[in-house]
Amino acid sequence: MTSEVGGPVTPPLSWREQLRSGPFLILVAVLLMLLVVGTRDFVKGDTWFNLVAGREVAESGIIHSDRTTALGWGTPVVDVQWLAHLVFFAVADHVGLTGLVVIGAAWIAGCFVLGGAIALRTGATPGRVLLASLLAFTAVGSALVLRAQTLVYPMFVLFPAVLWLDVRAPRARTWWLVPVAVLWANLHGSVLLAPIFGGALLAARALDALRKGQPIEWRLVARDGGLTLAFLASIVVTPYGMDVWPYYAQTAGNPLFRQYVSEWWPLWTSPQLTHIALLLIITGVIARSWREAESFPLLVLVGLSVMQVTSIRHVTPLALACLVLLPHLLDQALGRALPMEFPEFTPRLATRTLLVSLAGFGIGVPFGARKVVATPGGDSLEARLAAEPVQHCMLVDEQQADRLMWYFPQLTGHLTHSVRMEAIPSWFMARMGPAYAAPSKPASRDLLRRYPIVAFDGRINGKVVEALKGDAQFERVGQAGSLHVFRNRRVRAMTTKACRSPA
Repeated sequence: MTSEVGGPVTPPLSWREQLRSGPFLILVAVLLMLLVVGTRDFVKGDTWFNLVAGREVAESGIIHSDRTTALGWGTPVVDVQWLAHLVFFAVADHVGLTGLVVIGAAWIAGCFVLGGAIALRTGATPGRVLLASLLAFTAVGSALVLRAQTLVYPMFVLFPAVLWLDVRAPRARTWWLVPVAVLWANLHGSVLLAPIFGGALLAARALDALRKGQPIEWRLVARDGGLTLAFLASIVVTPYGMDVWPYYAQTAGNPLFRQYVSEWWPLWTSPQLTHIALLLIITGVIARSWREAESFPLLVLVGLSVMQVTSIRHVTPLALACLVLLPHLLDQALGRALPMEFPEFTPRLATRTLLVSLAGFGIGVPFGARKVVATPGGDSLEARLAAEPVQHCMLVDEQQADRLMWYFPQLTGHLTHSVRMEAIPSWFMARMGPAYAAPSKPASRDLLRRYPIVAFDGRINGKVVEALKGDAQFERVGQAGSLHVFRNRRVRAMTTKACRSPA
């Protein structure tokens, strides 16, 4: 492998020896410490939603309609993440919520380490693996929430890695990705990336042949097309069958999601420095290395980068694909510049550093998890809220709704909405979105005043909390952590049209 910046870049050790080298052990140690620091952000609304939905699947079977919140009550749903929900519930049921967080943090660390190990195995240098992994972890940042997508992190690593190796040397075992895609289809909707990766394989093989002036092997092109079609077919191998296609079409094409759900916003609507930095680095590296680079990593990174620009929710698959694809491009672009070898970190020193990080991880994550998932006591604010004799629904934001339903199932059917956005009526999203952004406006105040009880997460929706504090019509009941609860002094002004559950 050569570069314009310097001479040849050749890993001096075998990939197994590099796994024990300073840079790679430093990478693992840093990842563990970063995960300890980020423990408090692992559990959010999506986590509680997975637990609540998993409990419903365990108790009642596959979900076909919303049976949790008032606004979505009875709405038909296609729960493509049903298996992920069940896994979350099963883990929490066996090891508790603290155990769930510890296992989740270890799972995330393992996925990043897997990506780095594969990059080393395919010829990248340890320093560039360290650089790419830290860039990827930083870019994902606060999106490292324990949710259904967390379970498919290995897919974002394995599919690019295995298909890239197949471009280099076609092998029959690549077809094992088809049953993996079926598993993916029952865990998370990002399985739509599987046929996209397959299409990149098909295009890359033909492009590499053209770039080398060689004839295209149409037999392999046909085989790659069959593999891509198999990935496409795997998407419907779920309990919902062909019904998943209307679900994906309605979800991906829902303009309200892109308008009111921050995760669906395009990058220019919600610019984040780490996301922009990753894109700039990928662009610069490709600009310097595209002549020598193979087509597959270029196609995948460019495609995922464009997807991230149009929706920031795609930063996670982009970052995880970077674990295996970006180190090679960095080697080609940088040559001997910025080697990041850290010779002062001998294997012995790096091993000691790793042991210290493992100890910190084993202590810090459980300690941080206990504070995040502490069960509310019988006299807690949450318990008092659950005991309210409210005949109609309470307005609770999606960050707190599923958490309250997890701890107090009797609230099922009494809360306005949850993280499951596809079951929420469009009129409510159209009114609630502006209320989050500008709660003091007359239309927003009118919406908030329709409910006898209003509960919001102060960390996520601080503007609403401040507006309610300044509204004389609301009495502040109390605060528990980030949960703020208010009672409407004029309950008689509350209309009943907002809720439609049997409760």
